[in-house]
Amino acid sequence: MSEIALALERGNRVKRCRNIANLTREAVCDTGALNILTLKGWELGKHGGLSEAGAQKVLARVEKEGVRCLMCQPFSGHYF
Repeated sequence: MSEIALALERGNRVKRCRNIANLTREAVCDTGALNILTLKGWELGKHGGLSEAGAQKVLARVEKEGVRCLMCQPFSGHYF
């Protein structure tokens, strides 16, 4: 799978987790840990996509809503 395809797949997973938690992009970023444009870029697979550190931030915010996403298993060095 190409790097672009991996970035897009991780972005889709981020969006699915966010939607499962019933969170808008704004709500995910309300703690100040994330910038909304960065989150949007990750969801769209821009600039290499989601990093492991970014995945941890998104997961932490989603878990505050009582949702635990199990889609974040390592896959060839990539997360989410």
